[in-house]
Amino acid sequence: MARLAPRSVRGRLAVALWFLLLAAGVVVLATWAAGSLTARQERQSTDTRLAANLRAGSDEFDQVLDEAGAEAEELADSRDVQRALDQENRAAAQRIASREGAGEVALVGPDGAPLAGRTDWPASRSVDVVGRGETLGQVIVGVPLDEELARRLAGAAGLIDGDALAIAEGTQIVASEPPLSGTIPAESRGTVSLAGEDFRYLSAALIEDADVRLDALGSEEPIAEAVSDARRRAALFSLAAVAGLALLAWGATVLLRRRAGPEPAELASAALAG
Repeated sequence: MARLAPRSVRGRLAVALWFLLLAAGVVVLATWAAGSLTARQERQSTDTRLAANLRAGSDEFDQVLDEAGAEAEELADSRDVQRALDQENRAAAQRIASREGAGEVALVGPDGAPLAGRTDWPASRSVDVVGRGETLGQVIVGVPLDEELARRLAGAAGLIDGDALAIAEGTQIVASEPPLSGTIPAESRGTVSLAGEDFRYLSAALIEDADVRLDALGSEEPIAEAVSDARRRAALFSLAAVAGLALLAWGATVLLRRRAGPEPAELASAALAG
């Protein structure tokens, strides 16, 4: 007939099982807490860096607009420009526009009709052309939202590996450095997947009267790696701590048993044997 284990043995087994459950809970809680704390810290650090990139890119864009304005003022003072507008000479206006820029310069007559070049730039600077005491027309210098502009803005921001600056019309990326394609949500911050990679982003209006914005992006891979490393270290530390506590508890139990003497079951066994 099978015999039940002594009550003391069953009690120790129950304590051991509860201890294992407690240890598992401690490891899980420590791992979760470490991962959550690291993720929050890494995201805050990333957002701070992206905000700095965004400010630097926006400041450089203001400089680009200032340069366009200075070019427009210089052209407005040109006798060739004044003569072409005064005579509403379309051929002369087109020659000037072709000579002064790769499609960025436009000349507009006194009635507002364009004589040369594109006038519907999302970003541009314009200057009135004045001659003989009257307004002869207008010079417009546009700023293309292209890869060259994106590279200039990114250079001013001093991007690190994994970061990017993108110019978007609406939600569609029109230029970026490094090159990216796709759409970015309309929210001012969040996460987006582009070219199979997850990015955290911050966004700000680039042109006030147009739906054009600048987006600073940072890869989420370093965040994921930091979280994984923090969880691994927390799991190892908590396991070591639990193991140390278990060893101390076992040592204390052995010491107490030695001081208390043999258990009643052991005494009874010794008496029967005698």
